[in-house]
Amino acid sequence: MSLAVLNELQNNHWMFQGIKIIALGDIALDRTFLCTKPRVEHATHGSETIVDVERDDLGSVGSVNCTSEFCVNMGADSLLISIIGHDEEGKIVQDVLAKNGIRNQLLEIEGIQTVTKIRFFLYDKNQGGYTLSFRADKETYEKLDLSYVKSEALIKRPDFQTWLVDELSTSDGLLINDTEKGFLSTTALQNIAEGPCPH
Repeated sequence: MSLAVLNELQNNHWMFQGIKIIALGDIALDRTFLCTKPRVEHATHGSETIVDVERDDLGSVGSVNCTSEFCVNMGADSLLISIIGHDEEGKIVQDVLAKNGIRNQLLEIEGIQTVTKIRFFLYDKNQGGYTLSFRADKETYEKLDLSYVKSEALIKRPDFQTWLVDELSTSDGLLINDTEKGFLSTTALQNIAEGPCPH
């Protein structure tokens, strides 16, 4: 299922009534820091200027979850399949999905972090809002490699394959969204595509 199809369904929202869409992909949760632009009297460290952090939060659960929220708000059933780490941030993701009524199957992986990006927004008085100043990976590429390996192992499990086939057999569409955050490697996608087909 493509985003073009979703756009068409948005224009004809009555088509959502009673259908079921599976959304498979990364949660893409970032940790966000909202900062105040430094004044002259602020401290410096070497060549770096110290910036005050006004607020530190997890932002919102985005990426593939946006599809699920859209479907549910349009009157459809949606199932979200993704991965989280065994950490407090993963629990927050679960709480957000439950609050929004998003059915989900989250593969919880030991040794990885749910948040893989950090973002710093600086307040711009002239624009009257925050602008993205810096974005960086929170985890090393080695950690993401571990996540890909563990995700592939979970997807290959017979119980997961059987469960996925059962869900697909009662679904009207499958949307796959990858943001390269440790879930859908080429091997994982092949395992999904080559799994037993629903009847």
